[in-house]
Amino acid sequence: MNCPPVSWAMRLRWMEAYEEEARRAALARQTEAENSGSRERKGWGCGTDKSRDQALEWHFRGCCGEIALARHLGVPWNWNIGGDRKKPDVAYCDVRFSANPRSPLALRPGEVPTRPHCLIVGPIPDVWFIGWVYGYDGMVRRYWRPDIGRWIIPQVDLLPWPIPAQRFPYPYRKDAA
Repeated sequence: MNCPPVSWAMRLRWMEAYEEEARRAALARQTEAENSGSRERKGWGCGTDKSRDQALEWHFRGCCGEIALARHLGVPWNWNIGGDRKKPDVAYCDVRFSANPRSPLALRPGEVPTRPHCLIVGPIPDVWFIGWVYGYDGMVRRYWRPDIGRWIIPQVDLLPWPIPAQRFPYPYRKDAA
């Protein structure tokens, strides 16, 4: 895959072990969502094999993005089972992953505005860190799309990597005492 259209994109070297871990976590997330009746079932109802497969793929892609960011930041990834939207996906960040290299970053109502939201794209193994935005910078009128009920931030409006170190309150970072 060629680099996405933004000049600051950064590629991650993907390993097969990451994919296996993502598939196991995706299955655990889907099972938990089915058992709890969560909206994280992605609205497919999970009544047929095809809809369950679509939901599993959606969870798998999210897990891939989270693993990529955790590996990049050098922090542990905890699978984040349970769908608690108040907890960050990785360290102190929320992650959006798309197989489409030109995908924008989408923010939903209820997102934490003080948290960085990171966009990672690409079909595995070509994973690209596109950029990030704090929720409060992305949840503004010019990005709001009432037809889909989300804020849609184009890649060119995202901040380039890396996320500033002084905004890294996670206790397990490499240089922490």
